[in-house]
Amino acid sequence: MISLSTVVAACIAFVRPGMFSGSRHVAGGERFFANMYAARAIPLGVLAGVLPFIVFADQWPTKVLLVAAALVQVVDAVIGAGKREWGMTGGAAAAVVVHGLTAWLI
Repeated sequence: MISLSTVVAACIAFVRPGMFSGSRHVAGGERFFANMYAARAIPLGVLAGVLPFIVFADQWPTKVLLVAAALVQVVDAVIGAGKREWGMTGGAAAAVVVHGLTAWLI
């Protein structure tokens, strides 16, 4: 569920970057960074949401992916806190907990 919300947010950022920046007129730089966010968040979110449910002989690739996803969310939480975007901060913090616990438990 956390991964799905990340993918949905990335798709919204890609299509409507002004919703995330709060700008009424989206500049080229905002569109660029929204596209960059979507480029990493969509595939990583899909993989983090699917791989834990696929049984492999060895789960280390899934653990590495989940740890990487958790680290990305740590950075997102720090960025959100710096901008005082508490929804972003809380969502990213929840993803850190979910990805971290899932990596530890599988």
